[in-house]
Amino acid sequence: MKTITGQIAVVSLTLILGSTVSTKLPQGTKRLEDLDSVIVHSNLNDTTATQTLAETLSRANLPGGIVRVLTCGADYKRSFKLRTANLHGLLDAIVAAEPDYSWDVNHGVINVFPRDESPFLEASVPTMKIREPSLESAFETVLAAPEIQGLARQYLGSRHVGGGVYAVSLNGNTPNVEANLSLNLEGLTVRGAFNEIVAASGKGVWLLTESQCSGQKTYSFEMLVK
Repeated sequence: MKTITGQIAVVSLTLILGSTVSTKLPQGTKRLEDLDSVIVHSNLNDTTATQTLAETLSRANLPGGIVRVLTCGADYKRSFKLRTANLHGLLDAIVAAEPDYSWDVNHGVINVFPRDESPFLEASVPTMKIREPSLESAFETVLAAPEIQGLARQYLGSRHVGGGVYAVSLNGNTPNVEANLSLNLEGLTVRGAFNEIVAASGKGVWLLTESQCSGQKTYSFEMLVK
């Protein structure tokens, strides 16, 4: 989040309090039909929006995506006050605290992202077939496409590669990231493609971090896996 002095970006969920955006979920997405039924047990004090949301989605076994914008790598902690102790209440609390962000459900996946969405996420993905054993390799297939690499350099800067896939582990066990994915991506935006991958897997939260510091732009992409 944009120097989360109150700004989250997980990635990928769009409603600000009082917004006219519909919270109706895609037809057939039964697991996401009622955000009010997902109770929030995550820590809400002295934490980041990314961590709290990822933990909540992981506990509920729901796919998600988060996009955050940081200034010089700072992701500040805060406390969140919920009107209702459920996922709907958490999403509303996040965007109320971070008015530059919004949430929506895209391709059956809960997303939190900047209201001024990056042209990168809105760009079209070339038609491609994904046949990969894991979420990580599926995303790397998309990110490795020459068209996507060009767009990323243009809008996001250079890529910072850290430790790769990491997990939100709630029980101390190493999460299973194998997915054996098989899907066709056609007529999708970058955000839509990212969401299709975790929707096909049925789990996982992707995180795109855009960083700006001293006039330099970098980005990183990671998976928050249950």
